[in-house]
Amino acid sequence: MKKIILLFVSILIVYANSYAQESDNQGKKHFDLENFKAQKMAYLVQQIGITPEESAQFFPLYNEMQEKKFKLKMEAMKNARKIFKKQDPSDEECLKTVDGFLDNEVEIASLEKNYYQKFKKILSPQKLLKLKRADFHFAQEVLKKVDKRVKQRDKEE
Repeated sequence: MKKIILLFVSILIVYANSYAQESDNQGKKHFDLENFKAQKMAYLVQQIGITPEESAQFFPLYNEMQEKKFKLKMEAMKNARKIFKKQDPSDEECLKTVDGFLDNEVEIASLEKNYYQKFKKILSPQKLLKLKRADFHFAQEVLKKVDKRVKQRDKEE
């Protein structure tokens, strides 16, 4: 389960940097979060079979959960970057960072469990199971698209 969560976090970070990008006036690229959310919502609706009534209740909670998870992950990465930038971090600093990662994973799992209790009031058990699968498959598809873009970019260089 931890591997799935780490995979999903990695995919979202890579996706945020590569997949849903648009060029601005200076040729720089930026992530279109709203486009990403819309694509994911459409994918989940299709894969799970969420009704419009369920959607109106489910997606505000789901998006709230995702935002909280993202903030927790970014906080952990921010703390870890400080250590990774050091030439020779102490053993104590390394252990503190590893403990921080593990504490973060526990906090995210707890957050997800709390939200799934809320989701149970909206979606059937079958749809909840489909949600877990669809989340994972969406992440896989995003990773494939990112990988394809990276390979294409490498060929062009």
